[in-house]
Amino acid sequence: MAALSELTPYITNSLPMVSDLLATQQLNRAARTMCSESDCWKYEYTFNTVVGTADYTYSLPTDTERTRVEYVRHNDEYLKPTSWDRIVADHEDPTKDGVPIVFTERLPGTLTLYPNPDTIQEVRVRLSIMPVLGKDVMDTSLMAQHGQTLANGAIGYLMMMPGKLWSDPQGGAIYNQMFIQGVDRARTRARDGSNTRVRVAQYGGL
Repeated sequence: MAALSELTPYITNSLPMVSDLLATQQLNRAARTMCSESDCWKYEYTFNTVVGTADYTYSLPTDTERTRVEYVRHNDEYLKPTSWDRIVADHEDPTKDGVPIVFTERLPGTLTLYPNPDTIQEVRVRLSIMPVLGKDVMDTSLMAQHGQTLANGAIGYLMMMPGKLWSDPQGGAIYNQMFIQGVDRARTRARDGSNTRVRVAQYGGL
């Protein structure tokens, strides 16, 4: 993990009236936007099912939150995403045991498999994640690849603030356009798998 605040000199050199704290806050805002719109920060982990247990809590890196669940794989079979309401509507017994075929997020931060697993099997989950609001964290590889994009986004946000000594809507629009272009590049690299290596964690069971 890297600290977004490592990029503050790029901002304060351009806007010397801006404090390091404010610069870091805007870097966090830019990082959250880039990650949520491009799905560039990916995290993967595995766990073993427990017989008769449907719900499994996420495991995420510190100070991050998920933007979406990319896939859930049970015993090398991809489960289809659905909703708990659909499970209840389509099946007479929403609590039956068997081989899971679908997954949902019935509770925030918790994956629900259906049917309830009737054997112990490995589940592999891939998530797209982003920094929690206000947290000074970022994936190290993404910082190296997209640091200029994050700085452009933060400078654009700052220049678009009304009534500040550093306010410059016209300049802010230029930086914002460069930020949008950088997010597009991050999205493309995430799609073709060249953005960064997926972080993997292993868990023995829940």
